[in-house]
Amino acid sequence: MSTQVPQVSDPVLTLAQSSKYSFPMDVISGGFVAGNPALTSVGNLSLIDGISGKAISLDGQAQYLNAGQFPGECLGSSVYCPNGYTITAWLRVNSVPSSPSHDVYYLSNGGQTSSSRGFAVGYKGGFFARVSFDSRYRSLAFSVDLHTWFNTALTWSPGGDPTLYINGTLVNATVTDGSLSALTSDTRTQFLVGAPNNIDNPSSGHLGHTDVDDVLFWDRVLTQEEIRDLMSAEPVAVARICRGQHLTLSCEPEEVITIHSATFKVSTPSECGALDSSQIDSCVDDAALEFTLNLCDGQRSCHLHATDEVFGNDCVETRNSFEVLYTCDTGRFNDKDIIMENIEQDWETTLKSLSQMVENGDFDLNVLHQDIPADKNNTEEIEIQLTCTGNMVGMGLCANCTAGSYRDSESTGCKPCDFGSFQEEEGQDRCDSCPTGKTTFFVGATKSSDCVDACFPGSFYNGRECVPCPQGQFQSPTTPTKCESCPPGYTTVGFGSVDVTACYDPMLRSVRRKRDESTDVDATEDDHSRTKALVLPVIFAVSMVVALSFIGYLLTKK
Repeated sequence: MSTQVPQVSDPVLTLAQSSKYSFPMDVISGGFVAGNPALTSVGNLSLIDGISGKAISLDGQAQYLNAGQFPGECLGSSVYCPNGYTITAWLRVNSVPSSPSHDVYYLSNGGQTSSSRGFAVGYKGGFFARVSFDSRYRSLAFSVDLHTWFNTALTWSPGGDPTLYINGTLVNATVTDGSLSALTSDTRTQFLVGAPNNIDNPSSGHLGHTDVDDVLFWDRVLTQEEIRDLMSAEPVAVARICRGQHLTLSCEPEEVITIHSATFKVSTPSECGALDSSQIDSCVDDAALEFTLNLCDGQRSCHLHATDEVFGNDCVETRNSFEVLYTCDTGRFNDKDIIMENIEQDWETTLKSLSQMVENGDFDLNVLHQDIPADKNNTEEIEIQLTCTGNMVGMGLCANCTAGSYRDSESTGCKPCDFGSFQEEEGQDRCDSCPTGKTTFFVGATKSSDCVDACFPGSFYNGRECVPCPQGQFQSPTTPTKCESCPPGYTTVGFGSVDVTACYDPMLRSVRRKRDESTDVDATEDDHSRTKALVLPVIFAVSMVVALSFIGYLLTKK
């Protein structure tokens, strides 16, 4: 096993990968925002288009992110930063408080309170970046436009002053210094985004109204050149998969995936469960990297399943998390500038040559084995019938449907294999079904290994794991990646409903319950009446029998 081997040749990508903690803000799943470590989301967060892929939007009212406590670590307190630190983030502030005494926070790990040591980026009568260390603090004022993305980078080293960069430019900030009381114990070691960390339950009065993307933290000081390189670099996406999970990498229609690294990481328990003490920080398995390259590199999308096929056999002690760094690249196959330049250079020459051939009668066409002579005096349209045999389809020429699709006889075109099916060969008229209890979580599967365990009844696959359908929804009969909503006005009793029969109208149920309760009372009274009507004749009959028997006994005695 080889350890700590870099796989990224681009120094900028290597720099991004070397961050101690990274929060790409690209995925929301089950109350968490994916990251290293995962962030707990407070409030109903939403994803928006960001600088690199997606970003998180915080409303400044009831939404923020909590990365948890970091006791004894640099991200928890500057006391534990012997080499200093760097925090970078893309922010877009959408509103600020009108009162100059009103403070809100965008990034915070303790730099806003005298009982902790750390940093804070926020707004109080103006934007500020504050660092607390030893027995003092230093606050740097800066200005940015609202509703505009900007990159902020804050660095600090022991014995030195904090340095602030906005969009890669050093800020000559107005500095405010202050003294702090001696630090006896630092219990505020949380890192929060959009809120201060000195309040147990932050209120809307201190929450930042901002969009945030790509938050990175290093336990060292980056140079200005490194910060500028990070800003100008092509956006790098980080995909992390815990053992047994699935993940789909995807790019826009005109982009393809470029794989830069495939590395094994040890994750926090909140991400991938408990850690084995024998696990190491990272390792490289050439077989797993080759598998990832073959599966994803150059594709518009690909589906990874964290099994031994991905993790390989050389990294069995580090199977907790598998991390892939990739970019979406247009230049690899769709460099429009080069294409247009070549067309412009050749167009005039080609046009002249074709005109001369037609003029001389030398330009003939053979289309689908039909000879079509070029006659400059004949502009009649000629209809060409394209007839394909077997399972081939015609789109200007006859071709087989690719693997992962089949020939649809009704539309005479190719259709991707639906959920729960796959096709490993081209030119087929159907897809093969997954075994019982298995399915695929994407359409167009090309291998039987794409069939994985289906989600349990009443749940769906959210891109990372199977989760129960929310209340008011039920399991989709056709799509394992979403739940269907109940009809308007209907809901379900709880979570994990299997089908539409679980939907009910809560108003009708309330009325029916009252009617049933009333019916039960009437039925009880009827039962009492019927009981009385039956008991009286029975008592009379028994009495008559006893009386007659007694009279007979007396007559016998005489």
